[in-house]
Parts: sequence; C-alpha cells; structure tokens
Amino acid sequence: MSDARAVWTPPPILLDDTMTKPKRLALCALVVAAVLVTKPGGAALPPAGNMVASDAELQYLASIGGLYRNKGTDGAGESYSGITAVLPRVDDVRMIWWVDNETVSGVGELDRHSLVVRWGEKYPAVYSSTDEGVLSGEWDDGAGNETLELFAPIDPEPAPVPQGRYRLEGMKPDGTAYNGTVSIARTGDAFELVWHAGTESHRGKGKRQGNLLQVTRADGLPAIYALDTDGTLRGLLGKGRGEEVLTPVR
Repeated sequence: MSDARAVWTPPPILLDDTMTKPKRLALCALVVAAVLVTKPGGAALPPAGNMVASDAELQYLASIGGLYRNKGTDGAGESYSGITAVLPRVDDVRMIWWVDNETVSGVGELDRHSLVVRWGEKYPAVYSSTDEGVLSGEWDDGAGNETLELFAPIDPEPAPVPQGRYRLEGMKPDGTAYNGTVSIARTGDAFELVWHAGTESHRGKGKRQGNLLQVTRADGLPAIYALDTDGTLRGLLGKGRGEEVLTPVR
C-alpha cells in the first residue's frame, strides 16, 4: 500500500550566496506558491495536515524568520502597532506579538499558499507574502488585519551569546537619533542590560529564545533584539517605532 503522506518533491531551489534575505524570501515565496497549489497532472494537493513538508516549504519557513514591525486594525476598527517575531523551527514557525502591554504567541504552519497561525483564539491568523520582506494577514475571521514589515532577519544558525560591551546607535519613535553604549551581563539563563546614551541611562532584564533576545526595560518598554551570527543585535523598542543596533566592541 502506498504511503498517503507521500508528495511530489520539486527540484531544489538554487539560492545564490550573494542574494539578500528579502530576495530569498521573494524567490522562496514564488516557488512555494506553485508547489502548494498543484502537483504533476494539475490535481490539487491534500490539506497540509496530511502531507510531509517539502524542501521548498522548509526553505520558505526558514526564509521568513525575522523581527518585524507590526501595524494593523482590530475588529472594532481601532488601529494598533507593535513588534512581531517569526522564529523558524523544524517544520513550522513560532510567532510572538508585542502589542501595547500584551504578549501573545502562536504556532504557524503552511496550508497550501498561506501561513496559518493558531494562537489560542477561535479563528487563526492567516498570512501571505505580498512583497519582499512583507507578510499580510487577517485574523478574527477577517475582521482584523495586519501587515508585518521585516526589520531584521533571524538566521537559523546559532548566534554568539550576547554579553560584554556594545556600541549603541538608535532612533527614538519621534525620529531623534542617539548613540552611546550598552553593557550586557549574563547570569545563567538571564541577561541584564545597562544603556548609557548622553545623560540618560536605563536598565533592563532579558531572556533569550533562539536568536531572539526579549528585554523588559525598567521604564516598561519592551526591547526585542534579533541576534546576528556576527554578534550584532538589531532591535525594536516600544510599539516598534524606535530602533537600535548594538555592535560588539572588540
């Protein structure tokens, strides 16, 4: 008896090492869209829950890993903004949203040409790739919608442990630039950060999840950083309107 989970495997995607992350995202999205909609002979593929993820699907899931600015409208028509992280795993992605004072998480899987995220509510959030580095989604059975714009990719390769002294370059939500230093100390699984920028200083405590560092500052603002394999941290603050780049001081 044939295995009902077997599916047609497409030719491998050849990705140029010099290709930027957004271009890789766009290429993988186009190929996955074709693979998910049809198989040889033109027949529709079975639902995602009945098939093994193909190489193209896995490459796509890895390619959308990143830290995103989030802008949306809820079912009541109220606008919101925040931060969203997409963390690739073996055959799905974990998504975390920071909006206002709430933190929500869910698990996303490919279902044909859409990324379906179950996050504990009656209706899932459903996303599609509409442009380079952009995910457009609907939630609450279409009553709410949001757009995720890529700020920093999250590489699946493990990044160095964030610790030591860093050069700080940042921008406040009002567009004002600032610079200074940040010190990161690690104690077990916990991290303590101290910012110095001009006459201002802040403290915060963080925890790491893969190549993501989640920090809660003493002033109440969340600071979420993508950890790069070169040791750089790229982060969004508050509602995603502020940003920082922390570069290790060698």
